[in-house]
Amino acid sequence: KRSFPLQGVALWNAYEDALTLFGEAPNAQDATKAVYFSQRNYDDPSNHTSFRVLYFGSRAIGALMLYGHSIDSLSVNSIASITAMAIERTRLLAKEIDVEAERHSEQLRSALLDGLAHAFKTPLSTITVSSSGLLAAGQLSAQQTSLIDLINQEATRLSQLTSRLLRTSRLELRQDRKSVV
Repeated sequence: KRSFPLQGVALWNAYEDALTLFGEAPNAQDATKAVYFSQRNYDDPSNHTSFRVLYFGSRAIGALMLYGHSIDSLSVNSIASITAMAIERTRLLAKEIDVEAERHSEQLRSALLDGLAHAFKTPLSTITVSSSGLLAAGQLSAQQTSLIDLINQEATRLSQLTSRLLRTSRLELRQDRKSVV
């Protein structure tokens, strides 16, 4: 194992527009961002400071400042490359976790809607069967028959609404899954 004696480190992550500091790093925020935007690496031997633009492929993703060190330039470049890979891997992992969380959220939503649809349809079926049974029993006045018909119509309407909402939700879930893939 090899360790690098440093007085401070500044890391600017362009994805998050955030600066992270460890130890002493004078003027780190302005200097580190300036290196990123100029996309020019440089070393300041008088302050024992190195600045590197962090690249992933050909894309700049951040900047690194190493302060108060005696590390050779090749090692500083290696540290910058490893840091860039770590930032990119962290970003991709966070993205993957977000996609997985969204998938689980959609599964829970679908299960909840299925449960709610079942919770509505069961009592509606009972109402429809019971009112139909009353009609079949006969000996009802015209007004009673009219009320039972109204109960049947409204129960059927609620059942159709529940089915329509469930179908719409499932279509949205399928479209969301297609857009994630």
